[in-house]
Amino acid sequence: METSSRSEDAVLLATARAARQIGQLPGAPTPDWATRAAEILAEADPATRTEVVIGVVRSTGPLTECRGSAIGGWVPSEESSDAPRGRRLCRSLLAALAPERRCGVWRIHDLLGPDAARRLSGSDEPVLAAWVPVPHSDPGAVRALLAVWGAPGGSIGMSPEARERILKSLLPLLAERVTTAIGRAEGRGSWLSAGEHRVLELLTSGLTVQEIADRLGRSQHTIHDHVKRIHRKLGTRSRGSLIARTLGTWQPPRPKRRTFAFPLVGRGCFVDHAGW
Repeated sequence: METSSRSEDAVLLATARAARQIGQLPGAPTPDWATRAAEILAEADPATRTEVVIGVVRSTGPLTECRGSAIGGWVPSEESSDAPRGRRLCRSLLAALAPERRCGVWRIHDLLGPDAARRLSGSDEPVLAAWVPVPHSDPGAVRALLAVWGAPGGSIGMSPEARERILKSLLPLLAERVTTAIGRAEGRGSWLSAGEHRVLELLTSGLTVQEIADRLGRSQHTIHDHVKRIHRKLGTRSRGSLIARTLGTWQPPRPKRRTFAFPLVGRGCFVDHAGW
């Protein structure tokens, strides 16, 4: 009984920590978004490996916009021997889950079959796939965040059931945060570049354009160009809205209300239509 209680406390604590960190993910499409999300999940159970992919599935096949991976205790490089396997697994799961229009958590053995799941994941344990659909302007494309979370090579940590409970608890928060961050990013060109991301970080820390230029060794004109592109990509117009968007608290302005007048039995009938 005492062991079961300690296990329950560990699950609750891991969920609470991860939930707090998910709330601190950028509210803008930064190039490190997927990596930061992967690190949060990997930290929840140090025995797990996490792959996070934000991608689009079209008839021509899945396209990756942003990708990150992490293992509890260390962060693998792209040269890691597991990196190609992780990419193949994510491509297979993106294609398998493309028809889904709702958030959900699946065991990849059920999605891909035991043999394919074992070959692609390198694990006999249940590996979880969290699927979060994200709005996309192209009705023929499916855009989503895919998080693959599980123990690599039989690592010992939480039970698979405990991991599944954690991921299901975190999924609504993850869905809200990723939609806030990339709901307006249409394709790879709308994601911030590494240089724009650095300028944004310095802007939100309170530095002026001249101070940023001095810090980065660039001209003030170059920094102004970066800021203009950042505003265009994020749909903001002021530094205040830019900071709010980055923190995930900004909401786009509502469309102006238009009033139309129609004659009705000799009198004016006014109808207010928002968003027409």
